[in-house]
Amino acid sequence: MSESKPEPSDFELAAAHAANGVYKAVAEHPLATVAAGAGVGYVLAAGVPSWLVRAGATVALRTVTREVIRAAVETVKRADDAAEAADHIVDVDG
Repeated sequence: MSESKPEPSDFELAAAHAANGVYKAVAEHPLATVAAGAGVGYVLAAGVPSWLVRAGATVALRTVTREVIRAAVETVKRADDAAEAADHIVDVDG
């Protein structure tokens, strides 16, 4: 005689549905999900010290600035490489 699996409770179904929603939100909008989590954490923790908010904002701003500069440098390098390749093609044909 085989033992059948018990049916999941309403709570288990709701938890699974909520977990799937969180996974989907993180995949589609990771930064918004982090911001929402930070907001919930702020409310649940009854506030965050202002020095910690400033430190976090400083780290975030430095990280974003570094990534923007890195992307700009990569774009310029690719443009320079393309220009050099185009010059080489002209020299070979000319």
